[in-house]
Amino acid sequence: MRAYVCDVIRSSLCNLTLDEAFESKEDIANELKKHLSEVMTGYGISIVTALVTDLSLIHISEPTR
Repeated sequence: MRAYVCDVIRSSLCNLTLDEAFESKEDIANELKKHLSEVMTGYGISIVTALVTDLSLIHISEPTR
């Protein structure tokens, strides 16, 4: 399930600025619930809600050559 969550979060954030990302937590949660509901129904799991409480930044250094 973690992979599905990461995919939705990553695709939701790719076109947003940092400020827009923090303002869009509810929209991201709705998209996450929609996607997880579609996927997990096949496994017999019902998604009631998805909660995005916080976004945290990680620093990714450039690869060394």
